[in-house]
Amino acid sequence: MSSNVRSFPRVIRPAPSPLGLYIRAGRNDHKELLNFLASGDAGFTGVVFDATQHARHQELREHVLNRRLDAVLDPCTQQSALPGIFGNGHSQLPWGGQRPHEVDDFQGRRGRQLIAKVAEFTLAGGYTQILAPTHVTERSTDPWIDVDADCTEQLRLRLDAEGGANIPVIYSLALPYASLRNPDQRRVFIETIRALPIEAIWLKVDGLGANSTANATCNYVAAALDFAELGIPVIGDHVGGLTGLALLAFGAAGGLAHGVTLKERFNARSWRREPTSTPFAPERRVYL
Repeated sequence: MSSNVRSFPRVIRPAPSPLGLYIRAGRNDHKELLNFLASGDAGFTGVVFDATQHARHQELREHVLNRRLDAVLDPCTQQSALPGIFGNGHSQLPWGGQRPHEVDDFQGRRGRQLIAKVAEFTLAGGYTQILAPTHVTERSTDPWIDVDADCTEQLRLRLDAEGGANIPVIYSLALPYASLRNPDQRRVFIETIRALPIEAIWLKVDGLGANSTANATCNYVAAALDFAELGIPVIGDHVGGLTGLALLAFGAAGGLAHGVTLKERFNARSWRREPTSTPFAPERRVYL
């Protein structure tokens, strides 16, 4: 055998950084996730906790923190401002109210008080990351955009002042598919986010997710790559299935966030409408 033949593989380029996977814990997912954590390697980066389920998911949060995984707080401000999904759980949050939030609620002194409560809740719960208190936007001229930017800065200042300087703030950008595809509108979002004290962007695109068409997935990839110029991680939120894998494969996202077979697609249409009937539980799935 020739001495030039090598019997083991060699590295031809540096291995990429590990891709992120964040599991959004639904109301009853804590049991399955606890069993999964107990079985061995977690296989994911962290768990996203719904603020309205804070007490219910306490044991899961403790196990996640003990395993040195990220416990990400979702303050549910996006849901709290839309009538179709606003409920008792949102009104009972320290920063909640008896009606869906409006833009004025997050401005001035009242806005600072709400942000202070979000920061206190984050620190008291031991969360390691937090989604900024943003809202679902309609377009680049939406009044929520400037308000959300200011609230993000206020949250960072408040966390720093209260001993939470080591807690990263993540900007959750929830926007329509049409706005993501429009270069001019996309540029407005990017320039607004550029100066904010955030560690990552989580993209929630209304109408896209696990069952998106090939064309929609390609458009998502092309648009998401523009956000890479900000130099911070981009996570595809509420994206599962082959669409999510495509985002990772083409480098459009550094990670994904979705639920356990649920929350793999973002659709805000029902969030915007007043409920007309009693909600029902989704169908159970059986995997072989």
